[in-house]
Amino acid sequence: MTGGMAGKPALTIEDLPRLLAAVVDIHPDRIALSDGDTHLTYARLQQEITTLDAAMGGVLGFDALLPVVLSNVAPGLLGGGGLPAVVDTLLADSSEVLGDDAVAP
Repeated sequence: MTGGMAGKPALTIEDLPRLLAAVVDIHPDRIALSDGDTHLTYARLQQEITTLDAAMGGVLGFDALLPVVLSNVAPGLLGGGGLPAVVDTLLADSSEVLGDDAVAP
């Protein structure tokens, strides 16, 4: 979880779908995550999550879809700090790209 900016609420995994979509809109080819030679762009990450969500009938939440997608496309990312580290990386990077627009509406 990324700390709140100047008294604003901290971002959490619940904010990621909105943040991913916003980054895809302005920088789809920006690298969201890297693991060795595997580089996952925001657009591909969003596409993988959307595809899995459709295949599962839309019954799983983002917090359940993200680790499944990562275990398929970049399993090494789930080592070390695990999912919390991946979430923090995505929150921090998307916040850097979006600035004040990253703050929850």
